[in-house]
Amino acid sequence: LLDSLVKQPGLEISTRFTIASVYQNLGQGVKAEQQNGIARKALKQLEAKLAAEPGNFDLALDLATTHVQLGQAQNGINLMAQAIQRPSINTTNLLMAAQFFNHLGSQKQLESALVVLTLKMPESPEGWYDLAAVQASQRDRTADSWVTLAKALALDKQRRATNAAADNIYNRVAKDPRFTDVRRLPEFKSWQP
Repeated sequence: LLDSLVKQPGLEISTRFTIASVYQNLGQGVKAEQQNGIARKALKQLEAKLAAEPGNFDLALDLATTHVQLGQAQNGINLMAQAIQRPSINTTNLLMAAQFFNHLGSQKQLESALVVLTLKMPESPEGWYDLAAVQASQRDRTADSWVTLAKALALDKQRRATNAAADNIYNRVAKDPRFTDVRRLPEFKSWQP
């Protein structure tokens, strides 16, 4: 079964390393080393491609994901942290990076991605809301969260003035447990939706 699996084209790098480990456990050291060699070569090729095309988000995400699969989450986080700082990054890729950081529980980098997103889309209440939510989830950042959330609420209020059917950020905040401390602030209590 393993022998047929390793012949599949496009086998992920992390899968090859796993197969090598299985071969090693089965006492088939030669096959294990072959798979390790193929995987190391593929990893080096991916790294070289990204070095040649540092602005290629798809390559950065692929390499970052591979590092995570290999148990090297911090290397993956570092790669994506570099990717979000590239001026050419678009909003779709920023959102993908934010999901990547969120999945790994990297709040600092998630916040960084959302800051860049709000710079690229300063009129988006949702971007500011998401950033405020990340800040609010860090209990010592309630004041920061309120400043960011106030921006989201103001933008949302403007939007709803011309589009009554638009999502109501204030109502979302009222139900979102991440904003419990923010809702206790006098500034929030005095906000007029």
